Amino acid sequence: MYADQLPKFLRYSDPMLRYVEYHAIRRIYANGDEALMAQRYPEMSAQIPEIETNFIISELNTFKGQALNMLFEGVFDNEYASFAMMNFFRFMESEGKIVPDSYQKEVIENPQSKANKPSPTKAQKSINAEIKKKKRDQRSLARENHQRKMLGDEALVNKDLYKEARRAVFEHLKVGGKREDLLEMALDLAKDKSLTDLQTKTLCNEIMLPYFDKLNIHNNIEFELLKNPNNLKKTIFYFWHQLSHIYEKDVEFPLSQEHGVKMASCSKSTYPECIDAMQKMKIIKKISIGRKGAKSKTASVYKLLVKPTGK
Repeated sequence: MYADQLPKFLRYSDPMLRYVEYHAIRRIYANGDEALMAQRYPEMSAQIPEIETNFIISELNTFKGQALNMLFEGVFDNEYASFAMMNFFRFMESEGKIVPDSYQKEVIENPQSKANKPSPTKAQKSINAEIKKKKRDQRSLARENHQRKMLGDEALVNKDLYKEARRAVFEHLKVGGKREDLLEMALDLAKDKSLTDLQTKTLCNEIMLPYFDKLNIHNNIEFELLKNPNNLKKTIFYFWHQLSHIYEKDVEFPLSQEHGVKMASCSKSTYPECIDAMQKMKIIKKISIGRKGAKSKTASVYKLLVKPTGK
């Protein structure tokens, strides 16, 4: 690829749009060659670090962030670079309403795209509400079946008490309550509801304690990392906090190994071990796998499942 084959000018004037366009040209035309990009667009190349920080903070949840993710995932790819760029520009100019068909030379409107869906009618809303109610009822029935199978009929706790107990745990944790106090809470609630000993055990061990642990997962993870810390745990703890400063919970983001190694301040050999451990601890989840290789610029995509205390 030679410099004279790249577009002479960036199409957009808005810094955030220029940032995404720059990455599109870099990936589609320049095959990730940063030196080539710096030669063609020196002013923009120099601004990338500053713009990147602002982009991560403000644009990851917008169509611009979606465009960047799609770019890394190869959604705009086509046999010809010119068609790939056409896919990209059509998506950008429609603000995410028109998505590309990577296997065609045309860009088509996707009727299933959320942006293109008409607003639901009153009847549709009613149907959707009914579907959600049925799903809730199914989950409730599944819980009862699980309790009946694992604990027996005599240990069952009705769904109204199940909801009340979970609300009590939520309020307890919200004010900084401790796990060891839940037994007394469960005993008080069981006495108030005239529960049997078996039902009391279910209330405490199968409902209240597990729900507390689920809500309190960030504290459990921190405790695990800080208990008998080794080099790997220290790296995970630092990397987790670094990711939490930049990315929001449950929002997908691309992360290359090169960038991840820098954020974690670890070696390339330690980084895969760190990522695997974080996935097992359910700190992050890998959504898609990037392409490996010296020339590949397609990063893996992750989602942050939980943030540290106070983040």
